[in-house]
Amino acid sequence: VVENLILTMGGALLGMAIVKPVQFYFKYNPIDLSGQMREAVEQFNFEPKLHTTTSFMINVNHGLIIFLIGSLVSLYAVWKIMTLNPVKSMRS
Repeated sequence: VVENLILTMGGALLGMAIVKPVQFYFKYNPIDLSGQMREAVEQFNFEPKLHTTTSFMINVNHGLIIFLIGSLVSLYAVWKIMTLNPVKSMRS
């Protein structure tokens, strides 16, 4: 269980570290819309570019969600092992 929690936490932290440069890249180089999408966005007086945010809390929230899902999967595996009947498993 502890090993799985450490791996899950490490994966969440690594994911947050990898995505940060991508967020900054798209903050300073927004995605330009073209074609029909550009026209539709300009109809509503918006700039036809997709900007990203670099808010750290978004990364933290997603990291916590990943950690919670990993924890639940780990607890499910422990529960299945605890309810396992070894003698019955060896016979089948």
